[in-house]
Amino acid sequence: MKKLLYQKSFTIFFVLFLFSFSLMTIQINHTLASSSRGDWKSDVKNIDLLIKELNEKKLGYEGRAVSLENQAQRLQFDQGELSLAKKKFQLADQNRKLAEQVEQEIQFLKQKKAEILRKHNIETVEELESIDEK
Repeated sequence: MKKLLYQKSFTIFFVLFLFSFSLMTIQINHTLASSSRGDWKSDVKNIDLLIKELNEKKLGYEGRAVSLENQAQRLQFDQGELSLAKKKFQLADQNRKLAEQVEQEIQFLKQKKAEILRKHNIETVEELESIDEK
């Protein structure tokens, strides 16, 4: 019974992750496509917002991974709870993998932001802020 419950909850979690990841990818592609149209300042701001959102998601996955691992470590010493502990360890690993995928997206966005800034001869945040003030 517990095994079925965890399989269902993981499936739901994974489907929601794929859905949100797909939406985020669409948003990233839209942002990057619009950078060729010339509104590069707003593109940089949008990339910064996406990076912030992704960092929050990554922290959530990492936090869940730590929580699941702590639960699993407690359960592994309880009589008859070894299979549940293994499942929690697996879920913790999956959350860590999701956090790694999000980190890759963050690095990709940082590279794109740097490319946009280089294209417009901006090397520091101060230079970008001084342009925004004008």
